[in-house]
Amino acid sequence: MKAEIAKLEFLRGMDAHALDLSVLPAERRRFLATVGRRLTAQALERREPERRYPILLTLLAQSATEVLDEVVALFDQALSARESKAAHRMRDYLAERAKSGRTARSFWTRSWPSWPTRRCRTAMSAV
Repeated sequence: MKAEIAKLEFLRGMDAHALDLSVLPAERRRFLATVGRRLTAQALERREPERRYPILLTLLAQSATEVLDEVVALFDQALSARESKAAHRMRDYLAERAKSGRTARSFWTRSWPSWPTRRCRTAMSAV
């Protein structure tokens, strides 16, 4: 997860998330990003600037979107794991508590032995 966050910070540092490529059709953006992934740095450098820069910009914007999606998915996965672990711990705790016969009343009487019982409260209210 740390590596993906580092990638996202790098891409955000280059303002890749702010690139507006809406003038290009979605299929063209996907095509250019695919070309950019497949080309080596040397092959990309050999291309004329009119073709190289659109490929690089599209690849940069597409990578920013994909990395953000990956970070969100990893966060969601980590959060789900924590929630599941907490649910298991709570279920185990409640099962253990039920086995031991501890109730809220036994908790209060152990914590405050002088806590008035029901009979005492009834007697005190009658006075």
